[in-house]
Amino acid sequence: MKLKGLLLPILILLTAFAHSESFLSKSNCVDGWIYDDLTGVAIEGVNVIYIDVSENEVVVNTVTTSPDGHYNICPKEPGVKQVFIWAPGFSTRRQDIKIFGRQPNLNFRLQRAATVQGTLLDASNQPISGAQLRVEYLQKDKFPLLVSSHSAVFKSGKDGLFRLRNIDAFRPVRLTVAHPDYDDYVVSPITFEPDQEIILKPMMIHKAREKTKE
Repeated sequence: MKLKGLLLPILILLTAFAHSESFLSKSNCVDGWIYDDLTGVAIEGVNVIYIDVSENEVVVNTVTTSPDGHYNICPKEPGVKQVFIWAPGFSTRRQDIKIFGRQPNLNFRLQRAATVQGTLLDASNQPISGAQLRVEYLQKDKFPLLVSSHSAVFKSGKDGLFRLRNIDAFRPVRLTVAHPDYDDYVVSPITFEPDQEIILKPMMIHKAREKTKE
């Protein structure tokens, strides 16, 4: 009888503990909606990737937005999380989010992405391979104020061909071409349109002058 009398309070405690664990695991959450910055329409199927880091492991978690563009992430541990937001046709966005307890709605607007391809030629119309192409975003109407740099540095391949991917559309940028044997070539400001590939006119960059020996 005494054993039976003890079972009920133990079950109640275990049930309460389980509920508290479930509550705590769901209390460190953030949710919101993701929209197309151009149209304002919610985007379905956006990948929201966040990283959980603990003493023993690093876990990469992915959720996708619902048809109305809604997402919800609940890391195991509170803290600052690296979040990557990606969808086909849009520029990838990286954001550090502080998650301590239930957070208010955090909404995002994704920029349309443009793909740009072209050819690099020198002054004698010879293709230039191995050049680095860097994209830097400028603040609208306040050139040449630099806002941020694209996360990738691109290179020209054989025959001087290059391809710039995942560039924010309609945003003014500064495009810099660098090669150890040539002077830097800068195009600024320039904007690219979404949902199309643009062939740039061959860009002529001149061979760097040799340093005069003392």
